[in-house]
Amino acid sequence: MPAVQPSSPTLICGDDEFAVKTRAKQLHQQWCDELGGMDHETIEAAVANSGEALTALGRLREALQTLPFFGSGKVIWLRDCTFLGDERAASAQAVTETLNDLAEELKQFDWSRNSGIRLLISAGKVDKRKTFFKTLDKIGTVENFSGWSGDERLGGTGGSRGARGRSFASKGNSRGSAGGTGQPRRPPSAP
Repeated sequence: MPAVQPSSPTLICGDDEFAVKTRAKQLHQQWCDELGGMDHETIEAAVANSGEALTALGRLREALQTLPFFGSGKVIWLRDCTFLGDERAASAQAVTETLNDLAEELKQFDWSRNSGIRLLISAGKVDKRKTFFKTLDKIGTVENFSGWSGDERLGGTGGSRGARGRSFASKGNSRGSAGGTGQPRRPPSAP
């Protein structure tokens, strides 16, 4: 597992839904155990429209501004976020503007002074061109879990046996998926 900076936001995303959910649950449990207390918040972010996306973002802002009452810290999990990619809810101008404003707030947030507050965001496919992703990649940790390619799902031999279709970008603070060799793919050799 890649090292996650506990006092910075963490985005776990990718096409491999099972790997994303498993890793997010594991990290959430680890952080809750480390911090103790009962102030942890989970915000459901699987939305059907832009209004629901704005509501989830409002709840996230409130959670970031509320200090923990019991214990030494608080874990905030924006779970199963469906408006960071190219979905319909993500394309609404109000959602884009709110995400940009939130990105600026996360930049200004003093993560070292508020080290008891940990932000975890889990999502499917994320648009890496958007300001929100770029901000998280710069100030936090991003773990990207790619799904299997079509050839590998059908039992083809088009990739490295160790990686089994999972790949990752090693740009900035991005982190890769669990398992695999991290080696580039090579075509199978001819007999």
